[in-house]
Amino acid sequence: MKAYELIEWLNEHHPQKFAEEWDNVGLLVGDDQKEISHVFLALDLTEPVLDEAVTAGADMILTHHPMIFSGIKKINNHDFTGRRIMRLIQNHICYYAMHTNYDVAKMAELAEHALHLTNCTPLEVTGVDADGNAYGIGSVGELPACMSAKACCAYVKEAFGLTHVQLFGEPDTDVKRMAVCPGSGGKELMEEALKSGADIYLTG
Repeated sequence: MKAYELIEWLNEHHPQKFAEEWDNVGLLVGDDQKEISHVFLALDLTEPVLDEAVTAGADMILTHHPMIFSGIKKINNHDFTGRRIMRLIQNHICYYAMHTNYDVAKMAELAEHALHLTNCTPLEVTGVDADGNAYGIGSVGELPACMSAKACCAYVKEAFGLTHVQLFGEPDTDVKRMAVCPGSGGKELMEEALKSGADIYLTG
């Protein structure tokens, strides 16, 4: 298929309009008329990732974090971003990023299912859809049962297949209402978690 056809499909499921204003998503490098058959997925477009994609014969690279966040005045081999842009163009590889639009459209849903949360609402509302339903970053919902914070850590580890988690707070505190945020969940979203009445806040 053509790159633009895949992009249209991605936009149906993870609309670019869901992205935060500060974010940079969509087709960042390449020709949307290019025929593609091999898509390479990664969290970040590092140089080793690009090496692997080139070796694999990828036509398109799809990442979560955008390689380009702000304006670029120079593209040359003296800068690591410039080197990657040049290699993408030289190897005729399209590069597409889905960041906060994917967070809004899918990450909260994935976390809700993994943790079996119920009565969920967005942690931070960023918009309202055509049906009047709020959407946004993260989720706040009820755990399947009240448990200690320590037991909740074990529950999270099992749900996500983690080897360890880090707890800030009292291990014996009872928790039932959980706020979840993909990524760092910084100051602004921490304030949203506090306002939500959550007993425990889970972030990346």
